[in-house]
Amino acid sequence: MGSAICAFTLEDIDRAFAGKFKEQATSSSAWLPVLSNRVPEPRPGECVNDTATLPDTVLNFIRSHPLMDEAVGHRDHRPVFYKRDVLFTHLVVDTLSYDVFGHVLDYTVYYAGTNTGQVYKVVQWYNDDGEPFSSLLDIFDHKSLYVASDDRIRQIELVMCNRRYDNCLRCVHDPYCGWDKDSNTCKAYEPGGDKYISTSESGLVVVAVAESDAGRYDCQLGGALLCTFNLTVDAHRCAPPGKNADYHKVYSDWCHEFQKYKHAMKTWEKKQAQCSSRQNDTSLLNQNSHPNDIFRNSID
Repeated sequence: MGSAICAFTLEDIDRAFAGKFKEQATSSSAWLPVLSNRVPEPRPGECVNDTATLPDTVLNFIRSHPLMDEAVGHRDHRPVFYKRDVLFTHLVVDTLSYDVFGHVLDYTVYYAGTNTGQVYKVVQWYNDDGEPFSSLLDIFDHKSLYVASDDRIRQIELVMCNRRYDNCLRCVHDPYCGWDKDSNTCKAYEPGGDKYISTSESGLVVVAVAESDAGRYDCQLGGALLCTFNLTVDAHRCAPPGKNADYHKVYSDWCHEFQKYKHAMKTWEKKQAQCSSRQNDTSLLNQNSHPNDIFRNSID
């Protein structure tokens, strides 16, 4: 004994219901298709304005012909997942779609509950050739799966990347997760966003900076070089904060240091301007004086 997760298309289901019915003349007879001229009108399965007006011939035919002759085939011609010695009783489906550099990746995640209280998480995807693949994951942001019994209800996180997967191979099989090669950890996958952001004040912001991001950055517009940044990353001193409060503290400290830097720069520029002014005044005085001139100070 076992259970399977199967997927079907609406087109295949409609085609089967539009086909022939199946009947068994006696309990020992074979199941055979019903001839079209023996199917009453209106055809059973078709929508009618008032079912109370259906004749008895149609109602009797429906009672005695519950099967269609053509079976509805599996999408992709096989079940999504099959497991022996398991009885699936409930099924919930979630669909995910990611755009990775113009290449769309679609995943279907199945959560199958069993009669023993277990939850199986199965993911299905297609390769570039359209071939289907499926895999049983080890399971489970704030998306949650709720499992209820007669006396309790339990909330289960759908995304538990760091706590469930300790290597890249297992991590990337889960469409909710992605492997961070810099920290060698499995994290929740968050598509989108720019890593390099140019500010309105000719600054450069590097998102999720790592030691591999160190180097020279040239900002160009129309082929012309606007500015250059030389970035040095000290991963030991610049470790990313782990909590929101830590982030605010680091940001506040950075802003304080930046204000001190701006104040020191303005003080230096002011002194440079004063020195330049004094040098100009001294130069002008020397130009207007003779080397044999004698200066006297009057004493009152």
